[in-house]
Amino acid sequence: MDALLIVGAAAVCGPVAAGLDIVVAGRAARIPISADEIDVHQGGPGFTTLTATRHRVRTIPHRTVVAVGIAVLCAAALAAHTGSTWALPAGLALIAGAVPLGVGDVEWLLLPKAPVWWTAGATAAAIAAGAGATGEWHVAFTSLVAATALTGLLAVISVVNRAWMGFGDVRLAVPIGLALAWAHGGRGVFLGFLLANVLAGLTAAVLLLSGRMSRSSALPFGPFLGAGAVSVLIAIH
Repeated sequence: MDALLIVGAAAVCGPVAAGLDIVVAGRAARIPISADEIDVHQGGPGFTTLTATRHRVRTIPHRTVVAVGIAVLCAAALAAHTGSTWALPAGLALIAGAVPLGVGDVEWLLLPKAPVWWTAGATAAAIAAGAGATGEWHVAFTSLVAATALTGLLAVISVVNRAWMGFGDVRLAVPIGLALAWAHGGRGVFLGFLLANVLAGLTAAVLLLSGRMSRSSALPFGPFLGAGAVSVLIAIH
């Protein structure tokens, strides 16, 4: 039964992550960073057309394969860890969204709005289904409060300094806070955010020391938020 659950979780998560990766890349490519990245084409006498083109910050070879592979491995690990509990559907919803969003953020330095909200909606729906089946509506309410608190914290950081936190990261905090609090309460949210910052700090230190990043370089935080959250879901009882 556990083997079937693990295979089933991976089989569900993989195609969803693949589809979302395509959506993320397509939407990111159409959003310009600045006026310099808008290609102007002559559309005929008297008018021009604007094609919004966002240039990749870096290219990830076989990006979709990478995103699907990570999502499948994480889904299988989560299923093996939780078993057939109501923590699993919400966790899978988060993984299927957060992994391609994180990979896309590395490549584009962008978390498109719609895929983030789809991930939040799927996570919330899974939690609502779990609360309806178990009667644990108080846990679902706690998840909503925790997600709101985490989102508010990141929003304050973003307002203080956009270089520290983009608003895409603020939106991503919604599904992350929901899934972590549903599985592990406020402790899970705290540990996930703490781990995200530790991973980001260590990565920045390694890149700075190796000369692959300068102090003015942008480091996407979305992948670390996702990695911290998924690690807590998989590792914490």
